[in-house]
Amino acid sequence: MILILREFFCLHRKFLLLNLVSRNIKLKYRKSYLGLFWTILAPAFSALIYFLVFKFVMKVQVPNYLSFVLSGILAWGFFSNALSSGLESIVGNYGLVSKVPIPLNVFALNEAISLFVNFILSQPILLILMALTGAPFTANLLYLPVLYFLLFIQAYSLSLVLSVLFVFFRDLRHLLSLALQMLFYMTPVVYSQHMIPEKFNSLMYWHPLFFIFEGIHSICSTGEKMDSVHLLTSFLWTLFIFLIAILVFEKKRNFLAEKI
Repeated sequence: MILILREFFCLHRKFLLLNLVSRNIKLKYRKSYLGLFWTILAPAFSALIYFLVFKFVMKVQVPNYLSFVLSGILAWGFFSNALSSGLESIVGNYGLVSKVPIPLNVFALNEAISLFVNFILSQPILLILMALTGAPFTANLLYLPVLYFLLFIQAYSLSLVLSVLFVFFRDLRHLLSLALQMLFYMTPVVYSQHMIPEKFNSLMYWHPLFFIFEGIHSICSTGEKMDSVHLLTSFLWTLFIFLIAILVFEKKRNFLAEKI
């Protein structure tokens, strides 16, 4: 298991991974005047639109809603982009795969880490906004790294599974865009758990992302601690998805290069 985990996170190829991540970030903002500022500007603009619509049109009653919605949009942006870019990570690097013996999961991991770095760099803006809107700063902020870690593991695991499946099923590109649209509205990114009718409460436990986002929202808008049962549920879902990713990759890894 230790060897599998070492390979899954490419710990034996740290130099390669660091170089890929560095190259990925540099290429993304090459010849861009604003550079990394786009990491903040794009989700901030989306958050502002949702804030105006939900707060003033739909009259959503959520404390510190601007901090609430920005925290959700930033987390969702990382997760959805990790899946979208990770989907074609193996196929897109065919030229490198065909010439150099390289662990194929490094490409999905590279995409996930690059986007996670951007996500972490956007956090100061969220903290500044929390201060400006009067959101409470409590010790529960220490739970955010835990939730972000669970979100990262889920994003990387799912993107790796998708990258493997995409080698065999190219229509997955179109299906993923539809699935992400549906998942966005099924996940409490811009709305609160309390807005969902009670009869659907049991369904929340069947959604791997639900309590991660709900925990992020509660910490960033009201300073409340995440429920321990909800945290345990998120951990178990993350572990399940992680193990599925290992099984899928280990089963298909020897056939990927020849199928690309």
